[in-house]
Amino acid sequence: GCPDKRPVGRLARDDAAQPVTVNAAILDGVAGTYLAPGIGLVTFARDGDALTMTSSSGRAGPLVALNDSTFRLNNDFSFRLRPGTGTGSDTAEPYAALLMAGRGTVVLNAAAPAPDDLNLEAYTGRYFSEELETFYDVVMQEDMLTIQHRRLTRPLRPVAADVFSGTWPLSEIDFERDAGGEVVGFTAADGRSFGIRFERVE
Repeated sequence: GCPDKRPVGRLARDDAAQPVTVNAAILDGVAGTYLAPGIGLVTFARDGDALTMTSSSGRAGPLVALNDSTFRLNNDFSFRLRPGTGTGSDTAEPYAALLMAGRGTVVLNAAAPAPDDLNLEAYTGRYFSEELETFYDVVMQEDMLTIQHRRLTRPLRPVAADVFSGTWPLSEIDFERDAGGEVVGFTAADGRSFGIRFERVE
């Protein structure tokens, strides 16, 4: 989870900000994979004296360090990263905040490991989106959960309870259950649109 959920505020836009070199230990402290609500998995990795970023929605590239905790991607998005201290359960995990103009701050929690006893069969079925006027099928292929649309098949990776990360066209899928625990639908994001609703029809 996120050890510090205090608002970090918005990053003031400064296109003239000069890149700086950040200590390798700081970069190692924030490297890892995070789950961003509505965006999917975001991975930061150290490449020499810099960080690179890749996301399950397809966005990727090198990050420019503006200071020890603020990194920018192609002038589009900025990330405020804090390494874990390794001391105490509330501060041991690194965390990140994604700062985007017009959307405020989105906290990225460290991605949770997939439960060993996850019942993937419970998610299989046919789903329909009124908004998109289309069907998606969630099916098992060997031991992997996948989502299918027409001729397209994409694997789904469990990252938290009822939350899966995918690749284009859906970067994150958040399944919903009824009072009896049955999966009845999901909301999805594609990296640009959020909260796309699908109802289970089969």
